[in-house]
Amino acid sequence: MFSRGLEISLDMNTMEAEVVWEFNPGDGWFGSHGGSVDRLDNGNTVVAATCDEENASTCNMRVWEVDENQELLGELVLPPAPAS
Repeated sequence: MFSRGLEISLDMNTMEAEVVWEFNPGDGWFGSHGGSVDRLDNGNTVVAATCDEENASTCNMRVWEVDENQELLGELVLPPAPAS
């Protein structure tokens, strides 16, 4: 099981979907609680995934910036939020 960022083209007339672009960090990452994919003005894409564990108190977030060829430009790993 793994998580990835996808851009999907939908044809509402034929009710078909096609994967146009995807990013898979390739390390088996699984974000069980949420994520986001955002295209930047410069054409790069930011992919964010959170909660790589079932216990949200030990959850961390990973953020990748990749170019249109899926080349990794940067990665950020944020630690779990402190317990309140």
